[in-house]
Amino acid sequence: WSVGGNGCILEYSSIFTGVPVQGEAKPGLKFTAVPNPFVDKTVVTYVLDKPQKVVITLFSIAGNSIEVIENAQQESGSHSVSIENAWLKPGVYLCQLQTGSIAQTLKLVVLSSGE
Repeated sequence: WSVGGNGCILEYSSIFTGVPVQGEAKPGLKFTAVPNPFVDKTVVTYVLDKPQKVVITLFSIAGNSIEVIENAQQESGSHSVSIENAWLKPGVYLCQLQTGSIAQTLKLVVLSSGE
């Protein structure tokens, strides 16, 4: 993702290899962030088909771990967690959901309040 003047947002699709992903995303694993791009906060939602340990980690686009958002055993069903922009600089981040040997990664775009 690239954010330019006048709110122009461009997307380039490629395989990112900076964040280690073990296994493949499970078909039907729902992991989304709304809104995205965001200014103040985004809500990450996910659905678990069975009770399991969940680790959600926020990475820089370079693949450096910034913060572990969630790290807990959770029941099956729908879950959500908010990511606030109070301490994030505008840019592209990666949010990874890890459950057992399965991982899925989302791109998050943080906009400045002036864009």
